[in-house]
Amino acid sequence: MVVNVNKRGLIGSMILSGAHTFNYEFSAFVFIHSVLKTLKQNFDVGPFQINSHWIKSEKVQKTYLSLMNPFKSIGVSAKILGDNYKTCSENGFEGKEKRLCAYSMYNTGYSHLKSSIGKKYAEAFEISRKNIHSERFDFHVMYIPVYGYIKL
Repeated sequence: MVVNVNKRGLIGSMILSGAHTFNYEFSAFVFIHSVLKTLKQNFDVGPFQINSHWIKSEKVQKTYLSLMNPFKSIGVSAKILGDNYKTCSENGFEGKEKRLCAYSMYNTGYSHLKSSIGKKYAEAFEISRKNIHSERFDFHVMYIPVYGYIKL
């Protein structure tokens, strides 16, 4: 189990920032509730690194513990990304700008035009996306096992 503490947050982030691995889900759960939530830290949890911002929002009705499960994590990340695409479309973004907006929002909760951290993340993700060379990868549709398709 992986919990990544982001550099954003209170003073404790200087000491706590970075990846924390746990052999048991319960140990990660205790760390999140007893340390990170108490210090109001910004963190990512599970295989798809769902940010605490999304967990607190009404868009994600999962517990930290359930997000350690890869299948639940992928489902939640697909929902977040899909919702972000919809939001970015509604705000007038199209094509590459819509993708950058959605990726940035996944990472920071804000458009790439409002967050320098999100913009950097989105641009790096876009480069990685372009570098994927596989016959099974379609640049317009990403297959998410069990949960179906997300139109990019």
